[in-house]
Order: sequence, then structure tokens, then C-alpha cells
Amino acid sequence: MQDSIVKAVNDSPMIVPDESGWRVGGEGAWLWTAGDASGDGLLGRPNGRGYDEACEVNSPEYSGVMVA
Repeated sequence: MQDSIVKAVNDSPMIVPDESGWRVGGEGAWLWTAGDASGDGLLGRPNGRGYDEACEVNSPEYSGVMVA
């Protein structure tokens, strides 16, 4: 299911990516999101806020508009 959501978001002409930190069991973690008009792709990662983690939600080949 998540793969189809991430694909749909990356096929959108405009997305809004974001990441937010939180704690899981006292340890740092990150929630990555990329949303469009139809929904959001979500990905939780422990201590990951880099390019590799971002690419799991936002395709490196994404050619649409990213709104920050």
C-alpha cells in the first residue's frame, strides 16, 4: 500500500515534502512526509534525516514542483 501512495505522490505535478522529529522509546526518530492534493506518503525512520531517507518518499527523479 505504501509503495502505491509514494508512487501517486511522486506522479503529482506538485508536492509538499516535510520531515518532523520525535522520540520513540526515548530515541530520536524522523517522520518523512510528501503530500499532494490526493493524500500523503509517510515514512518513519530512526535517526535518519539525510538524502537517502528523503529519497524513500521523494523520488530523486521527481520533476514537478516542490513547495517548502
